[in-house]
Amino acid sequence: MFKKINLDLPIMYLASEIKSGNLSPIDLTKYCLNRIEKFDPDLKAFITVEKERALEDAYCVEKEIKKGNYLGPLHGIPFSIKDNISAKGTRSTRGSQIFSNNISHVDSTVVKKLKKAGAILLGTNNMNEFASGIDGKNSFYGNTKNPWDTTRISGGSSGGSAVAIKTGMAIFSVGTDTGGSVRVPGSLCGVVGFKPTYDIISTEGIFGLAPSLDHVGIVSRCSWDSVIIFSILRNKKFIQNNRNILPQFSQICQNGECNFLKKEIFLGIPKKYFTEFLQSEVKRAFNKFIKELDSPSVEICEVDINETDNSFYESWKTIRLYESSRIHTKLMNDFLMSYSPEVKNMLLKGKVISRKKYYQSLNTVIKIRRYFLNILNKLDFLITPTTAISAPKMDNNTVRIENNIIQVRDALLRNTFLFNSLGFPALSLPLDFNRYTKMPIGLQLIGKPLEDMHVLFFGHYIEEKYKLTNRFKPIPPMLLK
Repeated sequence: MFKKINLDLPIMYLASEIKSGNLSPIDLTKYCLNRIEKFDPDLKAFITVEKERALEDAYCVEKEIKKGNYLGPLHGIPFSIKDNISAKGTRSTRGSQIFSNNISHVDSTVVKKLKKAGAILLGTNNMNEFASGIDGKNSFYGNTKNPWDTTRISGGSSGGSAVAIKTGMAIFSVGTDTGGSVRVPGSLCGVVGFKPTYDIISTEGIFGLAPSLDHVGIVSRCSWDSVIIFSILRNKKFIQNNRNILPQFSQICQNGECNFLKKEIFLGIPKKYFTEFLQSEVKRAFNKFIKELDSPSVEICEVDINETDNSFYESWKTIRLYESSRIHTKLMNDFLMSYSPEVKNMLLKGKVISRKKYYQSLNTVIKIRRYFLNILNKLDFLITPTTAISAPKMDNNTVRIENNIIQVRDALLRNTFLFNSLGFPALSLPLDFNRYTKMPIGLQLIGKPLEDMHVLFFGHYIEEKYKLTNRFKPIPPMLLK
């Protein structure tokens, strides 16, 4: 038998226990592998599990730590990666039957950095085929199920990552986010999903969906875990842009506290668009929290969002379809019938988009970016619900919001995709539960480009001050079996 691990413990506590010798990386790895063995046959959070290699790495890590060669807070921490991220010697299917036997020959940059930090790779997480989807469904490797209710979706395309973290099958996971693929499953499963500034984490060694929109994202149990992981994964060239907060980061690491609010925070709440079409329970939870948040140190500012011509979505959609079809040109010629009908139709739609329309959309995004930069110049953050709905049933394609029937896909993407177009950092936090379905509801924080640490620090402040993590301590039904 191995030591039971408290799922509520943040990485900094686990790291302290590992460093002191009170917690064995071998026991921690076995604990995660045991949970994979117990829960994954039903939840479908993993495509490939590297059990033997993970245990071998855990033994090596433990020996190094006992010798005094401790590398830092991720040394001995088990993690997983989305199945489109390469890890040398590990199968990477990209969620497709086309690559069902594909073995990566090199580590992606993110995996290389995590291995260098001493983290232990457990395997690859299930995903929508080629990351093309927002529901976590996969016709080849099985649909990833929500651990709060297995008849409901996990969200996607990084659904396997969110489910793995919520159930303790991994301590953290790295995914990708092109329209909300880390934040949406984070919201639906009750974990933290962080999409950083565009290009601040390298996508080298990752099979992309749309390069202009693709971001590497982090799925974790709290904002502070994401701070640690992000500080290791971000490109060094960006560190100087955050030089003014690095001493604070070091101080917080030592104290374990967040003294973020040394000045008044101006928080923008959009009056339109992001708060216009919300499920009644999402609206209730969001409005209730905003009332709680109103304090002398936080000034709530209502923001008018001028979105009358559907330019947000159309520009993102055009870029997404056009770039995806170009990435898949050769594969489509050779394996068109091996794609699922949904992905095949998506790629064929992208194929007929003209270069002129594509460049027009890129120019539209530039204008929208200027517009939002102007808004954020007067604010510290924007705050919105992450998704307009909580997790729907697996077989639901539409959802009713007030008197409107909306496609589930549109409802899930509505509040997230724009920040992929703009490249702004965005963080999804677990906020509350839908009182009727008992499913999680997410809160989204958006910051200025390159101010990723500010977003994460404020997320940590919110979690601590308003005890958000305590609201999510009830154990999902799957974990009670």
